[in-house]
Amino acid sequence: MADTIEMTRDGENLYLRIMACALCPLNSELCKSGVEAGCIVPGILLFSLRKTFEKNFWVSAKAVKFKKTDVGDCDWVFYVKLEPRR
Repeated sequence: MADTIEMTRDGENLYLRIMACALCPLNSELCKSGVEAGCIVPGILLFSLRKTFEKNFWVSAKAVKFKKTDVGDCDWVFYVKLEPRR
């Protein structure tokens, strides 16, 4: 999907840097043709977190910041909360 994905964590914030994403040029073309396209990265991230921690935690995530640096390159910041299951 991408040449490089860097993930770092600071407290409850998860920083995600994507470089050379293969899906981004397709999204750009869809937007030019009038179709409202969206990035699937947040969905994949949330699904992965839920699958990883589903036995012990409720997982919620919210996009806090998005910055596009070039087609295929962007930076995301997510607020991620893990609540223990009882």
